[in-house]
Amino acid sequence: MLVRLTIGAIAIASVVGCSAGVATTTTVAQSGQSNGLQAVAGSYGLLSIDEHSLPYTPPSRDASIVPTQAVSGALTLNANGTFAISTTYRTVDDQGERRFDGQFSGACARDGDAYRMFWDGGGETAVQTSGDTLLVNRDGLIFRYLKRR
Repeated sequence: MLVRLTIGAIAIASVVGCSAGVATTTTVAQSGQSNGLQAVAGSYGLLSIDEHSLPYTPPSRDASIVPTQAVSGALTLNANGTFAISTTYRTVDDQGERRFDGQFSGACARDGDAYRMFWDGGGETAVQTSGDTLLVNRDGLIFRYLKRR
């Protein structure tokens, strides 16, 4: 009986969430169901961007912006269906060198043979796996991460 009530509550919550126009992501810890992340869960270090070693200055669409180099980065995929990603950047201008970190989080789930990251605050990103390597397509740039041992 308890199982039927739980399933009914989940179904109703899903319908209410969809009808309200609010997208929600459920983690494994919340649902108790596997999302297939166990095989790739772990900590990864950023190796390259578009096959360029770090530091790398991605092309900018706006020539008036001071060039920003990606210096390092890390990605953590958790078996509970969440992720955290950080990238350290630096700029060099007349006032010297400045560093800053871009930090983001969200949920991650299987997407066919690959995975998809759903960013807190909106947006999603495709993730391909190859052995201990993750390829994350961020706005057309391929970020390559290697699993830390």
